Amino acid sequence: MVRAPGPGPATPAGPDHDAAVVAALAEPLSSVLEGYRVATDVAAGAPSTLVVWGGGVVGRLAVRWWRHRRPDLRVLHVHRPGEPPLLPEPGTLALAADDQDLPAVLVGLTGPVTAVVATPRTASLQAVAALVGLCRAALTIDLHAGLPAGPVRWNGVEDVVDLAALRARNRAGRPVVPVARTVGRRGAAPVTFVGHRGVAPATLQRAAHVVSGDPTAWADLVTHHVTLDVLKLAMRISR
Repeated sequence: MVRAPGPGPATPAGPDHDAAVVAALAEPLSSVLEGYRVATDVAAGAPSTLVVWGGGVVGRLAVRWWRHRRPDLRVLHVHRPGEPPLLPEPGTLALAADDQDLPAVLVGLTGPVTAVVATPRTASLQAVAALVGLCRAALTIDLHAGLPAGPVRWNGVEDVVDLAALRARNRAGRPVVPVARTVGRRGAAPVTFVGHRGVAPATLQRAAHVVSGDPTAWADLVTHHVTLDVLKLAMRISR
């Protein structure tokens, strides 16, 4: 998250309860709020287990928001190999994507399961393939991540799905009833895919109210302060 106090490189941030600083979380939180809406609208039932795949700010916000709304959820948080271990939220199991225990954990998840995929674009299909191939329970996958265009087929799944096109059909809060796709799996319960691109202005406003209303609840997720020049360079590199 960003703050521009003056010239200089990015510096680690301690807990900063300044509402203007924590407000930097409003945009990624708005994506989490929209993801929560579409995932809960299309799921066959309330989830027993949440999987969040992605250790960045959207993933961390998703864990916190879902736990806030559904404190009884069992939560598995999967992060990138080689990253420092996450400080898990209460009631959360955190594992790296290459952890040798992860496949067995996914197989043993109690359903219904909702999974939030919030990875970099290059890791999104690998995350979805692991979820579809290993989680045997009824599964809803909420796609925040960018995805390669074109249809995808997985072993044991009864039809191909163009995940990028499906995600693009839900834009900025429209349609009100989200577009989703449910497909059967051999030897496992069906999987429902849904996602979104962008959020409605009202959702962004709601997210801003959430983080500004209680900055202390979100302050630990503001990890670094950077200047605007450093930010612009980082954005150009990431494109």
